[in-house]
Amino acid sequence: MRSTPPWRQNVILWQMQLPNDRPWRRHDNLRGNFDSEYPDDLEVLFGDLVGGRSERMWVRVISFDERSREYLGVLLNSPDLIHTIQGGDNVAFRVPYGAPYPIALAIAYNYREAGLPPMSPPAFFDGMAEGLNQYRRGSFGHNPPGIESAVGHFRRAEELITSETDAASKFYRHFFLARCYAEKYETLAAIAEFQDAVLYRPADEDAQMGLLAEYSVLAHSRDPRIDSEGWAGRFRTQVSVVRERFPPDSDGNKMLDELRAEAEIFDPEHHLTEEERRAIRNIGAGTFRWKVK
Repeated sequence: MRSTPPWRQNVILWQMQLPNDRPWRRHDNLRGNFDSEYPDDLEVLFGDLVGGRSERMWVRVISFDERSREYLGVLLNSPDLIHTIQGGDNVAFRVPYGAPYPIALAIAYNYREAGLPPMSPPAFFDGMAEGLNQYRRGSFGHNPPGIESAVGHFRRAEELITSETDAASKFYRHFFLARCYAEKYETLAAIAEFQDAVLYRPADEDAQMGLLAEYSVLAHSRDPRIDSEGWAGRFRTQVSVVRERFPPDSDGNKMLDELRAEAEIFDPEHHLTEEERRAIRNIGAGTFRWKVK
């Protein structure tokens, strides 16, 4: 029995999420398949699971799982024959022995389900898949229309939640919606979504660090309408959460070690100086780029 690859357990959108060094470039079964200018891009064969035809499409490989022998990639172009996937979607594939091309994998006749964790009901899964696709196109806020489109999909997905929808799926919706709001600089909305996300997964370091980043935005604000001291208190509390919940060698704590200023800024009785506000801003700037998911 094959093991389950990590992308069917958690949402994987970026190559740096999983600890590998692009081993697929050295795989004998893929030698000669990669584009000469783009060494992670290759053609994968997709079958029209209804009509029986097939077509090759370009995929950018972002991960490989040794145990299942599966690859994860991003579809680079939209198909002519298959209307259930589009450019930007996660796709998984294997390389059968002797096959001229890698073969895309489908679960229950659905290529998207091979590249994402299960979510129910099907309408909710489709809505989330569309939102994740658009979030990826949003490129961390550099493409605002993509982020706006993702927000729309994630908000509509709330209406598709049923008793079948598990806590992990609800977490993903809140987490990625929070990331969208953060990239739109809608800080209060991002905080609300991150807070909901950590209710479903308190031990998720990405969500806890995202919440810390948003608190820092308000803690160093000079807007007189914002109670920056109050938000600084929440920031300090959230630092304690990260410090206590995760081991010292976790990525989040190592980042705090690198960015941390004098200990006084974490004292709830201490009034922040301008220099200490800048220190909090620097911590927030570092954690704001926390883009692991």
